[in-house]
Amino acid sequence: MRYLPAMAVAGKISAKVTRKIRRLLKQEVGHYALRSIEMKVGEDHDGDPVLFIDAWYDLSLTRVDTMRVAETSGKLHDLARSMKLTIFPHLRHHFDEAQKVVGDR
Repeated sequence: MRYLPAMAVAGKISAKVTRKIRRLLKQEVGHYALRSIEMKVGEDHDGDPVLFIDAWYDLSLTRVDTMRVAETSGKLHDLARSMKLTIFPHLRHHFDEAQKVVGDR
């Protein structure tokens, strides 16, 4: 599976794709003190093209709902399909080590 239309040329991500991904992440997980989003094109362990997306968070008083965070990856994949992208988006969340999640005491 090798497709990069409108997405990546020589490791660059189009502004349109970047905007849509940022908008989705801000909408879905922005209230958890989302600090920054980094994106870069790379390869997975099989050599297939992947869009690595790293979301960095500050410590938040709002407890993180892990189900909502997990659902964000599915919404990101839906967004990629709707934009006709075949590069696989790989989302990694980097929360503060002291961050509380729903269900913590």
